[in-house]
Amino acid sequence: MAKDPKGTIEDALWPVTDILDRAWRQAVSDYELPTAARLIEIIDDLDPYATGIAAHAVDENNADRRDECGNLERLELGQPVVFVGTAGLWDGRRTIASIVAMDNIGDIIADSPWQHMEYETWSIDGHDDLRYTGVHHDGTNTCSVRELKEGRDIEPDDSLRDILRKTAPLGPRIRAVYGMPAPENTTKKR
Repeated sequence: MAKDPKGTIEDALWPVTDILDRAWRQAVSDYELPTAARLIEIIDDLDPYATGIAAHAVDENNADRRDECGNLERLELGQPVVFVGTAGLWDGRRTIASIVAMDNIGDIIADSPWQHMEYETWSIDGHDDLRYTGVHHDGTNTCSVRELKEGRDIEPDDSLRDILRKTAPLGPRIRAVYGMPAPENTTKKR
Protein backbone atom coordinates (compact mmCIF):
# COMPACT_ATOMS: atom_id res chain seq x y z
CA MET A 1 0.00 0.00 0.00
CA ALA A 2 1.29 3.46 -0.81
CA LYS A 3 2.23 5.62 2.15
CA ASP A 4 -0.34 8.19 3.18
CA PRO A 5 1.78 10.78 5.03
CA LYS A 6 -1.03 13.23 5.69
CA GLY A 7 -3.64 10.66 6.75
CA THR A 8 -5.97 11.80 3.99
CA ILE A 9 -7.74 8.47 3.64
CA GLU A 10 -9.17 8.60 7.15
CA ASP A 11 -9.78 12.33 6.87
CA ALA A 12 -12.10 11.74 3.92
CA LEU A 13 -14.58 9.82 6.09
CA TRP A 14 -16.33 12.75 7.77
CA PRO A 15 -19.95 12.19 8.69
CA VAL A 16 -22.28 14.91 7.40
CA THR A 17 -23.28 15.90 10.94
CA ASP A 18 -19.66 16.69 11.87
CA ILE A 19 -19.17 18.81 8.77
CA LEU A 20 -22.40 20.74 9.36
CA ASP A 21 -21.60 21.18 13.05
CA ARG A 22 -18.18 22.64 12.25
CA ALA A 23 -19.67 24.90 9.58
CA TRP A 24 -22.36 26.07 12.01
CA ARG A 25 -19.76 26.94 14.67
CA GLN A 26 -17.76 28.96 12.13
CA ALA A 27 -20.82 30.77 10.75
CA VAL A 28 -22.52 31.76 14.00
CA SER A 29 -21.31 35.04 15.44
CA ASP A 30 -22.78 38.24 16.77
CA TYR A 31 -22.82 39.68 13.27
CA GLU A 32 -23.83 36.86 10.94
CA LEU A 33 -26.79 34.52 10.65
CA PRO A 34 -25.92 31.10 9.17
CA THR A 35 -27.67 31.10 5.81
CA ALA A 36 -27.60 28.00 3.59
CA ALA A 37 -25.24 29.72 1.15
CA ARG A 38 -22.84 30.68 3.97
CA LEU A 39 -22.83 27.12 5.37
CA ILE A 40 -22.05 25.70 1.92
CA GLU A 41 -19.22 28.22 1.52
CA ILE A 42 -17.75 27.25 4.90
CA ILE A 43 -18.02 23.53 4.17
CA ASP A 44 -16.22 24.07 0.86
CA ASP A 45 -13.46 25.91 2.72
CA LEU A 46 -12.83 23.11 5.28
CA ASP A 47 -9.24 21.89 5.27
CA PRO A 48 -9.26 18.23 4.14
CA TYR A 49 -6.00 17.71 6.07
CA ALA A 50 -7.36 18.95 9.41
CA THR A 51 -6.78 16.14 11.92
CA GLY A 52 -9.14 17.31 14.65
CA ILE A 53 -12.33 16.87 12.68
CA ALA A 54 -11.09 13.62 11.12
CA ALA A 55 -10.26 12.13 14.52
CA HIS A 56 -13.68 13.13 15.82
CA ALA A 57 -15.38 11.64 12.75
CA VAL A 58 -13.48 8.34 13.14
CA ASP A 59 -14.45 8.20 16.83
CA GLU A 60 -18.10 8.85 15.95
CA ASN A 61 -18.08 6.18 13.22
CA ASN A 62 -16.51 3.63 15.59
CA ALA A 63 -19.06 4.45 18.31
CA ASP A 64 -21.92 4.05 15.82
CA ARG A 65 -20.54 0.69 14.67
CA ARG A 66 -20.22 -0.56 18.28
CA ASP A 67 -23.79 0.56 18.93
CA GLU A 68 -25.12 -1.32 15.89
CA CYS A 69 -23.15 -4.43 16.87
CA GLY A 70 -24.77 -4.22 20.30
CA ASN A 71 -28.22 -3.98 18.70
CA LEU A 72 -27.53 -7.13 16.65
CA GLU A 73 -25.79 -9.23 19.34
CA ARG A 74 -29.10 -10.69 20.49
CA LEU A 75 -29.65 -12.25 17.06
CA GLU A 76 -27.88 -15.53 17.78
CA LEU A 77 -26.84 -17.81 14.97
CA GLY A 78 -27.58 -21.53 15.17
CA GLN A 79 -25.49 -22.39 12.11
CA PRO A 80 -22.27 -21.09 10.52
CA VAL A 81 -22.49 -18.21 8.06
CA VAL A 82 -21.34 -18.26 4.46
CA PHE A 83 -19.54 -15.29 2.92
CA VAL A 84 -19.85 -15.23 -0.90
CA GLY A 85 -18.41 -12.42 -2.98
CA THR A 86 -15.51 -10.95 -4.89
CA ALA A 87 -12.24 -9.35 -3.88
CA GLY A 88 -10.61 -6.64 -5.99
CA LEU A 89 -6.88 -7.39 -6.00
CA TRP A 90 -3.94 -5.72 -7.67
CA ASP A 91 -3.97 -8.42 -10.36
CA GLY A 92 -7.75 -8.61 -10.92
CA ARG A 93 -10.91 -9.81 -9.21
CA ARG A 94 -11.24 -13.11 -7.36
CA THR A 95 -14.41 -14.91 -6.29
CA ILE A 96 -14.49 -15.98 -2.67
CA ALA A 97 -16.65 -18.29 -0.56
CA SER A 98 -15.97 -19.02 3.07
CA ILE A 99 -17.83 -20.71 5.92
CA VAL A 100 -17.32 -19.10 9.34
CA ALA A 101 -18.77 -19.97 12.74
CA MET A 102 -20.10 -16.81 14.42
CA ASP A 103 -22.09 -16.49 17.64
CA ASN A 104 -24.43 -13.71 16.52
CA ILE A 105 -25.09 -11.18 13.76
CA GLY A 106 -23.41 -8.39 15.77
CA ASP A 107 -20.14 -10.37 15.57
CA ILE A 108 -20.38 -10.38 11.77
CA ILE A 109 -20.51 -6.57 11.70
CA ALA A 110 -17.75 -6.26 14.31
CA ASP A 111 -15.40 -8.60 12.40
CA SER A 112 -15.23 -7.17 8.92
CA PRO A 113 -14.56 -9.78 6.23
CA TRP A 114 -11.42 -7.86 5.20
CA GLN A 115 -9.02 -5.77 7.25
CA HIS A 116 -7.44 -2.42 6.33
CA MET A 117 -10.28 -1.14 4.16
CA GLU A 118 -10.37 2.59 3.56
CA TYR A 119 -14.18 2.65 3.46
CA GLU A 120 -16.78 0.06 4.52
CA THR A 121 -20.56 -0.23 4.36
CA TRP A 122 -23.06 -2.83 5.51
CA SER A 123 -26.58 -3.02 4.08
CA ILE A 124 -29.46 -5.35 3.29
CA ASP A 125 -29.81 -5.81 -0.45
CA GLY A 126 -32.87 -6.42 -2.60
CA HIS A 127 -32.60 -10.19 -2.00
CA ASP A 128 -32.67 -9.72 1.80
CA ASP A 129 -28.97 -10.62 2.12
CA LEU A 130 -26.65 -8.89 4.57
CA ARG A 131 -24.21 -7.17 2.19
CA TYR A 132 -20.70 -5.84 2.82
CA THR A 133 -18.73 -3.46 0.59
CA GLY A 134 -15.15 -2.48 1.37
CA VAL A 135 -13.04 -0.10 -0.72
CA HIS A 136 -9.25 -0.08 -0.70
CA HIS A 137 -6.41 1.15 -2.89
CA ASP A 138 -6.53 -1.90 -5.22
CA GLY A 139 -10.28 -2.06 -5.71
CA THR A 140 -13.56 -3.00 -4.09
CA ASN A 141 -14.39 -6.12 -2.08
CA THR A 142 -18.02 -7.18 -1.80
CA CYS A 143 -19.81 -10.10 -0.25
CA SER A 144 -23.19 -11.35 0.87
CA VAL A 145 -23.47 -13.07 4.22
CA ARG A 146 -26.05 -15.83 4.64
CA GLU A 147 -26.69 -18.46 7.30
CA LEU A 148 -26.14 -22.10 6.38
CA LYS A 149 -29.39 -24.08 6.64
CA GLU A 150 -29.46 -26.83 9.25
CA GLY A 151 -28.10 -30.15 7.96
CA ARG A 152 -26.54 -28.54 4.88
CA ASP A 153 -22.89 -28.15 3.93
CA ILE A 154 -21.10 -26.32 1.13
CA GLU A 155 -19.03 -28.45 -1.25
CA PRO A 156 -16.02 -27.11 -3.20
CA ASP A 157 -17.75 -27.63 -6.55
CA ASP A 158 -21.06 -25.97 -5.52
CA SER A 159 -22.29 -23.26 -7.85
CA LEU A 160 -23.58 -19.94 -6.57
CA ARG A 161 -27.12 -21.24 -7.12
CA ASP A 162 -26.31 -24.32 -4.97
CA ILE A 163 -24.91 -22.10 -2.22
CA LEU A 164 -28.00 -19.88 -2.26
CA ARG A 165 -30.27 -22.96 -1.94
CA LYS A 166 -28.26 -24.23 1.03
CA THR A 167 -28.31 -20.91 2.89
CA ALA A 168 -30.87 -18.46 4.25
CA PRO A 169 -30.71 -14.65 4.13
CA LEU A 170 -30.09 -12.71 7.36
CA GLY A 171 -32.03 -9.63 6.24
CA PRO A 172 -35.43 -10.58 7.72
CA ARG A 173 -33.94 -10.96 11.21
CA ILE A 174 -32.06 -7.66 10.97
CA ARG A 175 -35.05 -5.79 9.53
CA ALA A 176 -37.16 -7.00 12.49
CA VAL A 177 -34.76 -5.31 14.94
CA TYR A 178 -35.03 -1.95 13.15
CA GLY A 179 -38.63 -2.19 11.94
CA MET A 180 -37.55 -1.97 8.30
CA PRO A 181 -39.93 -2.99 5.49
CA ALA A 182 -39.20 -6.03 3.34
CA PRO A 183 -37.57 -5.47 -0.05
CA GLU A 184 -40.07 -5.33 -2.89
CA ASN A 185 -38.49 -7.95 -5.19
CA THR A 186 -37.14 -10.74 -2.96
CA THR A 187 -38.63 -13.42 -5.23
CA LYS A 188 -36.83 -12.11 -8.32
CA LYS A 189 -34.52 -14.75 -9.87
CA ARG A 190 -30.81 -14.19 -9.42
